[in-house]
Amino acid sequence: FSVIATDDNGLYRYHYHAPLLKEINLSSAEKVGRGAFSYIASLSSVKLGQKLTEIADAVFYMSTSLSDISFAKIEKIGESAFGETALKNIDLSAVSEIGESAFAFISTLESVKLADGVKIGKGAFGYTKALTKLENDANIAVVEDYAFAYSAIYSIDLSGAEHIGTHAFIK
Repeated sequence: FSVIATDDNGLYRYHYHAPLLKEINLSSAEKVGRGAFSYIASLSSVKLGQKLTEIADAVFYMSTSLSDISFAKIEKIGESAFGETALKNIDLSAVSEIGESAFAFISTLESVKLADGVKIGKGAFGYTKALTKLENDANIAVVEDYAFAYSAIYSIDLSGAEHIGTHAFIK
């Protein structure tokens, strides 16, 4: 089904789709647009190919069943790209930039493997209450404001960090 919303003046605000997709194969994709697969509650598995290097803003936002994805050659993840999904353990060892709220509000997220020199955006892992393990944390370059706010991180090595933002680890 599809819902189109407008404001009080009749101007277009958003278009909400909720198809019954369960799996998506993007093995030949070079680009995926903003919000392309957002709000698809039935989506559980995505296959990314070698040509795709960037995940745009909100691509899988609120795809609440998404638990299986390999980040292959992804170097940059946009804002809210995976917010409120069902990811558990993710390998971001090729990702150099993680956008604002990219993985926020994922109650199932337990561990993340990070790349050398990664820049972690504002609130990127905020409200990930099961997140206890970061791999390669000594090589994080930038941790922006609220990056790990309300996560369950209890130990971290930030010896390589150039910048740590306000309330980055507030509980």
